[in-house]
Amino acid sequence: MTPLQPVEIDPRVSCPIVLGNYMRATGFFFEIHETHLITARHNVAPTSGSQLETGDLEMGFEMPNTHGKIDIYLRSDDTFDVETILSSDIPYATIDLRLDVIAIPLPFDPTNYGYTVFGPDDIDDTHPKSQTFDTIGFPADSFPTFDEYDTDAYAEQISGPYKLSTEGPVPPEKLQIDNIKNVAVTHVSGEPGVDSDYEGLSGSPVLGDGLAGIHTLNLPAKAKDPETGEHTDSMLTSYWRANSFVHLVEQY
Repeated sequence: MTPLQPVEIDPRVSCPIVLGNYMRATGFFFEIHETHLITARHNVAPTSGSQLETGDLEMGFEMPNTHGKIDIYLRSDDTFDVETILSSDIPYATIDLRLDVIAIPLPFDPTNYGYTVFGPDDIDDTHPKSQTFDTIGFPADSFPTFDEYDTDAYAEQISGPYKLSTEGPVPPEKLQIDNIKNVAVTHVSGEPGVDSDYEGLSGSPVLGDGLAGIHTLNLPAKAKDPETGEHTDSMLTSYWRANSFVHLVEQY
């Protein structure tokens, strides 16, 4: 059973993106001075998880590819309009090699399509507070499957977003580590699912009492029942805290 639930009405807080004609993922919009597409850096550019500034939390993934074409799908009634950004058209995209986040300035206004554009006042900075989080994005099940990528077909057949509910943040001592920098960890509510359930969520906004951060990856784990001592399969997810990447867009 998958832990993701389809969202009946798209809240338009995130959008599906396709990179390099094949990589399917999620992004959202954030504004300081101008509006940016925010997504996970590993969706767009080479990223070594072991080099990210996560403190004691290990991220062993390695993404070697650069994608110079980003198709951004924006819901328009019952279908999607497609805005394409090419690397040659981007005057600048901002990264911090310590973070798995990229900010790309946009040549269009997402609010014309009814999308939320987050800003600094929307950031939920109450991380010590235990709460429920909703990650809203476009996993693999949102996208059609074809032998060849076709924007018109995708615009017609991409479904709505899915919601992943988690609880947290998980205290570092429960993770048996001393400190986590810039990253928070939550645990999936209910059935943990399998890795493939989470494909495409990278870059999704994580929402608590506001914008908590940006989803980066899932981490299979074992949970121990305190009464029986029995271990069961569980899933942790990690996200980059929103206030850790605001500096990417503050500098303009």
